[in-house]
Amino acid sequence: TGSINNFAGNGVRAFTGDLGPATAASLNLPSSVWGSSDGVIYIADYGNRRIRQVDMSGIITTLAGNGETGYNGDNIPATSAKMSVYSISADSDGSILFIDRVKYRVRMIKDGMVNTIAGNGKEGGYSYSKKAADTSIPHPTILGRDPTTGVIYFTS
Repeated sequence: TGSINNFAGNGVRAFTGDLGPATAASLNLPSSVWGSSDGVIYIADYGNRRIRQVDMSGIITTLAGNGETGYNGDNIPATSAKMSVYSISADSDGSILFIDRVKYRVRMIKDGMVNTIAGNGKEGGYSYSKKAADTSIPHPTILGRDPTTGVIYFTS
């Protein structure tokens, strides 16, 4: 007894539409969405290798990703980062967490900069380390964060 409404995407697999109505924009294999408490919707635009956001007025913009697969470092502007974003989550402090499925990392965008918080970029089997960024996490998929404790959970 509900209804389904399209909030983003025009049905064409491509990368178009930034700074325009989200319903007129093209997405390419969106793999995850997350709604923040301030009404912004974040989209893991997997095929376009970007994170896009739709604001309260329905305008879509690119938050992160330069359209290339790969890893080109940490502490860089989010829009310059190579990525293959698969799952996404937003934190109450405005940071965005995402899984880079191809480069086996959990990354965070805070204040417009992207950094790895878990995963060393190696596919191999699990390797447990005291430092999350030095640990192998093969094929990470689903991501979430406990709002009470701040603990980050993901499947691999």
